[in-house]
Amino acid sequence: DLAAAAQTARDALIEMVAEADDALMEKFFESGTLTQEELVDGLKRGVAAGRIFPLVCTSAGANIGMQPLLDAILSYVPSPAERPFAATAKGSEDAVAVKASDSSPAAAFVWKTVADPFAGRITMFRVISGTVKADSTIQNITRETPERLGHLTLLQGKTPTNVPEIRSGDLGAVAKLKDTLTSDLLGDKTIAFRVLPIKFAEPVISYAIEPKTRGDEEKISTALHRLQEEDPSISYNREAETKQLLLAGQGQSHIEVTVAKLKRRFGVEVNLKIPRIPYRET
Repeated sequence: DLAAAAQTARDALIEMVAEADDALMEKFFESGTLTQEELVDGLKRGVAAGRIFPLVCTSAGANIGMQPLLDAILSYVPSPAERPFAATAKGSEDAVAVKASDSSPAAAFVWKTVADPFAGRITMFRVISGTVKADSTIQNITRETPERLGHLTLLQGKTPTNVPEIRSGDLGAVAKLKDTLTSDLLGDKTIAFRVLPIKFAEPVISYAIEPKTRGDEEKISTALHRLQEEDPSISYNREAETKQLLLAGQGQSHIEVTVAKLKRRFGVEVNLKIPRIPYRET
């Protein structure tokens, strides 16, 4: 009973793909349609060029649509070898495209930091070029400090797999780096490009938080600092006039999730309250 709607949607998709490529447009005008192979190839080229953005409907909780999602990634999303990494030239704002090559000097971009109460700070990175090796020293280009890499891991869900090296285009993780945070660039001192930091949304709502017990007062600042490393879109500060500790985020749910992380990971329980406003007379 959905066949007609599915066919209409497919026809619209074929026309969209044909419009994104001159050669496919000619074939479309000649035959009125595209073969499945031409459609997949055209979709991949359209996605790589940033003209088409696939939307896949899934439910991780109900395990619906996972296989089509993974198939779509393989079929339509370009690999790092097919799509160079966008960077800027060292010392200027000129755009440069960095190709994924194992023989180039090592460079890795930190795209996420996780605060683990047991393993400490876990740094997730993408190797832009070259090869990053375990048990070696690498330079933090952003902060101009050396970092010692211990075990390198590939993450599959919650299961880490230790590997001796991670090559260009791949995603990996390493624990217990001293100074490295999200958006930092790690690599060889000779690399001639830099990567712009990720732009995070500014907080839009604040709540006052108070520890439930006196023992949590000392732990709350450390825990919030580690959570902010993981999620830079939150912020916290002590309001000078009201003396309240304010936690800011993207919305009420964002604040509640952060408070739940405080309790689950660091054993810190807090109460949320509406902030007091320091009114002034003029």
